[in-house]
Amino acid sequence: MAAHIRESLSSTAPPPTVDKNKMEKKLRTSKFKESQHVKANAKERPFTSYPPMSELEKLITRYVFDQSLFVRGQDVISWVKQYSGNNKYTGIVKECERVYIPINEDKSHWYMCVVNFTHGMVYILDSLPCPSKKKERNEQVMCMVKFLDEVLDILDNDEKRQKVQKLPFHRPTWLPVQQSGSGDCGLHTAKFYNLENFTEEESSMLRFNSEDGRYRLALELIVFKDNKIRIAFIKKAQEKYRDGRKS
Repeated sequence: MAAHIRESLSSTAPPPTVDKNKMEKKLRTSKFKESQHVKANAKERPFTSYPPMSELEKLITRYVFDQSLFVRGQDVISWVKQYSGNNKYTGIVKECERVYIPINEDKSHWYMCVVNFTHGMVYILDSLPCPSKKKERNEQVMCMVKFLDEVLDILDNDEKRQKVQKLPFHRPTWLPVQQSGSGDCGLHTAKFYNLENFTEEESSMLRFNSEDGRYRLALELIVFKDNKIRIAFIKKAQEKYRDGRKS
């Protein structure tokens, strides 16, 4: 699968032109979201398997990972400004079940803590656990939950609300460890957002091939139905590679 994707993305053949209506229909009916999990045998770890990419999905991933476009950093900054600001993603505090907080350590490692109000617990999710770093990471998580308490106090000044910093920490032992040298901590952290029950039955969705997992995550973000720039992004990808122009 990974080799097939690389071959598709390196091709300079002009992609088919897709109008907006056909594009919307294709994205709605795509089987991309209906991935099936591979059953593990006694000696192999299970990986998430996916159906082959459509031509449109190949085009999108090619555009996302096009190195020649990375110089346009100002566009990214403008997008961040567009989606940042007070009250844009805040809900009703009393109805909140979970808060997912990605944490970066020394600009080199990503992991996550999840405040689960339903379970009364703070989960520390780490794809590269290190015993010598446990105390330090506990302190980082504590700083985050203390700050979360301050935010919640502002959003909902309820003296009876249990303080997040009083909840116990828990590290699930069933989490998969990232492949050695893969640098996939950020990808694993993104996958942690899919966890809801925090049970071992969910572990299969956290196992993936490194390269294919990156392409699929990028696709999921781009074709998401509520992505306001989805159509514009796909059109840019088509324009970029039309007429066989090289990257």
